[in-house]
Amino acid sequence: MSNVTSTIETEPTLNPSHRIRRHLPVWLAVVAVIVLAVNLRPGATSIGPLLSELRAGLHMGPGVAALLSAMPPFCFAIIGAFAARIGGRFGTTRTLAVAALVITGGLLGRVLVHGEMSFLALSVLALAGMAVGNVLAPVFVKRFFPGHVAGMMSVYTTVLPIGALAPSLLVPVIFASHPGNWQLNLGVWGATAAVALVVWVVVAAIAPHAGHMRDMTEGAVQRKGPTMWEIARMRKGLALGLFFGLQSMQAYVSFGWLPQIFRDAGLSVAQASLLLSLFNVIAIPGGLVMPIVAQKLTRPTGMIVVLGILLAGGYVGLLLAPAALPWLWTIMLSLSGWAFPLAIALVAERSRDPLVTAQLSGFSQALGYLIAGVGTWLVGTVHGITNGWTVPLVALIISAVLFVTFGIIASARGDVDDELPAFAR
Repeated sequence: MSNVTSTIETEPTLNPSHRIRRHLPVWLAVVAVIVLAVNLRPGATSIGPLLSELRAGLHMGPGVAALLSAMPPFCFAIIGAFAARIGGRFGTTRTLAVAALVITGGLLGRVLVHGEMSFLALSVLALAGMAVGNVLAPVFVKRFFPGHVAGMMSVYTTVLPIGALAPSLLVPVIFASHPGNWQLNLGVWGATAAVALVVWVVVAAIAPHAGHMRDMTEGAVQRKGPTMWEIARMRKGLALGLFFGLQSMQAYVSFGWLPQIFRDAGLSVAQASLLLSLFNVIAIPGGLVMPIVAQKLTRPTGMIVVLGILLAGGYVGLLLAPAALPWLWTIMLSLSGWAFPLAIALVAERSRDPLVTAQLSGFSQALGYLIAGVGTWLVGTVHGITNGWTVPLVALIISAVLFVTFGIIASARGDVDDELPAFAR
């Protein structure tokens, strides 16, 4: 980052007589991206290890517990569909500051409640803030680091899985000193969100209009971004959404069902938990590598094919011999998950105009997380109906073919802008 200028222009250009310039320090912009990324997953991933304690403490029924587990991808899909428009209306920095406030309030609030429905409502509130952050973080990077998109997306997508992994590492530590205290475990993530809130309030105070998606030049015709339906009708836009969805589904299937597959194969709880931790750890370097791959390779077809082979191979291993080489199947599935940072990076790399980037980010994540939620639910449902893993795993192997197909289309040369008449070159 040494060749980046010391400040970033954060106000849209106005006529000279009305020009108001405010500058956002680069170091603060980088810190803002990092603290945001840290807090976009723990509110969701911290629930799983504590579900038994939550059910006992809140007298939570099995139906509510199942809904709580399935909520993250559905909230990311539904709220994410509106995030780009909200950011365009109020500005990226101000919207992200409000998102940090919502995340903090939701996470801290649910530590204080004593009923399952209030806990559920506050969880939805926190997840809504995370959904907005998911969509607008790439927009922030696109606008404020135009010459360093790949580098900053590497930072963002590397920190995301670290935040997702942290709860599974800290829960045993906190439980060792405070057995059964789920409030303390969840309160930690409310406190980290509060740190992000402070940073984003400062950013929004320095650059309150930064990231506003309209041309603010006096007398200019205000530009409007494409609608979500326009993005959906574009071949590359739709492919990117489907690619994002299929890779997200694989991740949520692994989070939710991989330990159970291993346990059904005869492994112990400790072994299954260790394998899930291995899955999460291996995902971290992908965030550093894949955004650079997306930028450097004009068409990363070969990389997508390799990821698809790893995905299918991992599922074949689980189907034929899950207990024989469980660490190998886990590594293969985790490496295939490097498609997540690649898909996120492609949103920025396959769009030019920030208006298109914002809507493409919203569309791909809305469709993607909807596919992830439905797919994960179907895997569990089919497993329950068939009382085995054969049918779900065969279906997941077939999904790897679709994963590669849509990934190749999404990563092909050219930008989504070129398929939109108003934004074509």
